[in-house]
Amino acid sequence: MLRLKLSLLGSALLLSACGGSAPPPKVASRAKPVAPRHPERPALPAVDIGQIVLGLRGHEEELHECFQLAGEQQPAFIELVWNVTPDGEVSEVRAARSTTSSKALLECLTERLSQARFGRPGHRSEARWTFVGGLVRFEDAETRKRNRVNERRKNKRANDGEEGIVIERSSPGKLDFETVEGIVQNGYKLFAHCYRDGLSRDPGLGGAVRLRFVIGADGRVARVIDGGSDLPDAGVVACVAEGFFALQFLKPAGGNVHLRYRMHFDAG
Repeated sequence: MLRLKLSLLGSALLLSACGGSAPPPKVASRAKPVAPRHPERPALPAVDIGQIVLGLRGHEEELHECFQLAGEQQPAFIELVWNVTPDGEVSEVRAARSTTSSKALLECLTERLSQARFGRPGHRSEARWTFVGGLVRFEDAETRKRNRVNERRKNKRANDGEEGIVIERSSPGKLDFETVEGIVQNGYKLFAHCYRDGLSRDPGLGGAVRLRFVIGADGRVARVIDGGSDLPDAGVVACVAEGFFALQFLKPAGGNVHLRYRMHFDAG
């Protein structure tokens, strides 16, 4: 036993002399503290589109006027998201997507949107709407009256044989035509609301709204431009475009889908 102890001691001394060292004693590792994870803020329930339209009623003209006041010379759109308090008031307005970086436009829309009320839901909720401006420009009211007869004759000729909705052949993406048509038809109540507001300004209002729009990869409308509308009320045309932005389509296969749409309105 003594020889064994001496032998071990000699080995330790030899390692020390050669620059080696005995392995350090093992120390139990300490687990790093994990930061507490805060639960994600639950998403607010969405305000129904019909309730949004009802809340915006009576404020459309002053909201569309913001595009002119902000000096927007080209067609533009801005999608706003805002919270609705239990009493129906607007709070925390922010821009979700936009074709313009104008701070003046956002400030004007926020200020005028805050005057709207969206019922009394009794709980916090979230609303979103895309506002469109500068899509078309028409002459003054007197010029429209003088040209009304010619416009109606032109509209009748143009509408003969003209299809309502068309998926362009050059469209990179694909969607079932009947499905697209059904979704658009479900939005007719939005478009009818636009025309009723136009009739309140001009009881003899009539003509066609022609739009070209793009459905993005997420099934939402990504862009709308005028396709030759001759209904002489820029507010109605912008309102119809906003209605298309409110629609939700299926996700297309192969890329974006490009469409044309013609809707004819006739007061008589």
